[in-house]
Amino acid sequence: MPRAAARRRFMLAAAAGLLAPHAARAGTAVAALDAARRATRAPGAVTAVVRPGAAPQLAALGHADLEGTRPMTTDLHFRIGSVAKLFAGTAVLRLADAARLDVDSPISRYVEGVPQGSRITLDMLGRHTSGLFNPIESRDFQAAIMTAPSRIWTDAEILAD
Repeated sequence: MPRAAARRRFMLAAAAGLLAPHAARAGTAVAALDAARRATRAPGAVTAVVRPGAAPQLAALGHADLEGTRPMTTDLHFRIGSVAKLFAGTAVLRLADAARLDVDSPISRYVEGVPQGSRITLDMLGRHTSGLFNPIESRDFQAAIMTAPSRIWTDAEILAD
């Protein structure tokens, strides 16, 4: 199975909430993740389970390559791409359902320094209709990411056009 397909299958399984049945059988979050990884035939996964009052539990599962010759390790660099949007969107919608934020309020209510933040809503951000600069469409930004993939970017650098 091509690597991209294996990753997609695993991300879809996790995103669809398919970990819950495994958690009941496996007993721990890491075991549940590994069971889901195996069920979807993803070659490997890395996770951090963070619980209040406890040290983060890091785990590397499976292999870092399709051939199964390189073990997965917790220090590998992963490009998460658009997967972050799924997690952020889910968190925003859950907070909205709990009446802890309003998706129709300006982003400036929650985050300072966003250009035009008083006219941009969370809904607009989620639908990609805010009009903010999209660094992913910039060849210069893409080249900079490839040159220094572990660089930590400031918000201002990312939103600068």
